[in-house]
Amino acid sequence: MRDRLQREVTEVLGDGPVRADNIRDLVFTEKVVTETLRRYCPPWLGMREATAEIELGGVTIPEGATIIYSNYALHNDPNYFADPATFDPDRWTPEYRKAVTRSGAFQPFGIGNRNCIGEPFAWLEATTILATVVARVRLDPVPGVAVREIAAATVQLDRLPMIVHPHLPADRPRSIVT
Repeated sequence: MRDRLQREVTEVLGDGPVRADNIRDLVFTEKVVTETLRRYCPPWLGMREATAEIELGGVTIPEGATIIYSNYALHNDPNYFADPATFDPDRWTPEYRKAVTRSGAFQPFGIGNRNCIGEPFAWLEATTILATVVARVRLDPVPGVAVREIAAATVQLDRLPMIVHPHLPADRPRSIVT
């Protein structure tokens, strides 16, 4: 998967940056971002208010009640995501994405009138950052280090130490920031 991501970034960007005229060509890169948001959705819990009395799972929920739901559970529901524990960017065909988004099973930025206003920018930003990092360095996890997810206000990792291998040509500075 990493080699495939590297190939796409190299083919699309060459030696240049992500631009408005090439970001849409980073199809696999965006799929990796999408699968990352499915597996490691930052807002792991959501809240909604019942606008009418409803029965849910045999329990009557009164109008006005606060409902807390888990994005983590939604994004790992085998009814919507085959083999949900597997990181699989290829599941994100346009048709599949449309279906799971419409079903409400995938909502890394919320859904409906409470959807995050910054969602379009966040997709562009995440795709740009991933492609830029992949174009410049290869990251390898430090061997023997266990990484755990921590549920706080958002899901985060306790640490993620990496070994950085620059892709830069010998005649360019060895910095990942230019």
